[in-house]
Amino acid sequence: MAIKIAATRIAQADDYAARVVSLSLHTGSPGSGPTPANEVTGGSPAYARKTASWDGATDNGTVATAVGDEVEFDVPMGTEVTHVGYLDSEGDLVDWVDSADITFESAAGKLRVTPRYTQT
Repeated sequence: MAIKIAATRIAQADDYAARVVSLSLHTGSPGSGPTPANEVTGGSPAYARKTASWDGATDNGTVATAVGDEVEFDVPMGTEVTHVGYLDSEGDLVDWVDSADITFESAAGKLRVTPRYTQT
């Protein structure tokens, strides 16, 4: 069911973003939680989860969107990243997106991700 009140959509998107405090990368489905599966490991410099920083949600009349700041991960060369995990303050999965839902940019062992959440 779509939410018809813009302020409610914005509040829902902001609440979701507030729950997501870090991001993780995965080589397969992170699973249904709470502990994320298939997380990237290794590398030099070593892969590590990144802190999420979100801007306030905006609404276009039908959808509210919260967008986070771009983060850059160190990824071992040859690693195929297929999913991004959205994690809460305990490191448990809130949600995840696969490569069809997010844009990946990589160069020389780096991967940049811009988190996004939409509420209809």
